[in-house]
Amino acid sequence: MTLPIETERLLLRRYRIEDVPSIVRYSSHPSIARLIDWASPEGEITEQSVARFIEAQNRINPGDPSWMDLAIALRSDDQVIGAIGIICRAHRQGQTGWALAVQHRGRGLATEAAAAMLDYGFLTLDLHRIYAVTTTWNMPSWKLMERLGMRREAHFRESEMADGEWRDGLIYAILKSEWLERR
Repeated sequence: MTLPIETERLLLRRYRIEDVPSIVRYSSHPSIARLIDWASPEGEITEQSVARFIEAQNRINPGDPSWMDLAIALRSDDQVIGAIGIICRAHRQGQTGWALAVQHRGRGLATEAAAAMLDYGFLTLDLHRIYAVTTTWNMPSWKLMERLGMRREAHFRESEMADGEWRDGLIYAILKSEWLERR
């Protein structure tokens, strides 16, 4: 599998500098802003901070043992509506994560993108196990993980401070053999 990764409705592709306005627009929503890596040192999401992030991401080769972040774009018009990434860890382990624009949620697009990323991780990167991390308050994310066949492996009590309160963390994972059986 090579980039871009195509699904029925989506393209998972490298970022382009012309994506900057769309990325700033969708990632400024509070449910996404706290999850992304392109905020400025002051914590603001600006066109300059997003452009710097894109330049850094585009220097990473797919399969490198560093975080690879891809744009989630609609196939119909190539509009960027989210982000999805994967990082290769030791012992053929991988970690994935995603964010989707609020106005595009509830239509199965995040599930479609995440399934394509699991395919990429298992079939292209030859990972043995892929996991994802979330918090108990992010029920749509952990419900998506369950729809993909990932199992809850850990529940960490009060492991994250966010917005002045302690939150529980969750880890979900799936093995390559389990994923291939589901496909």
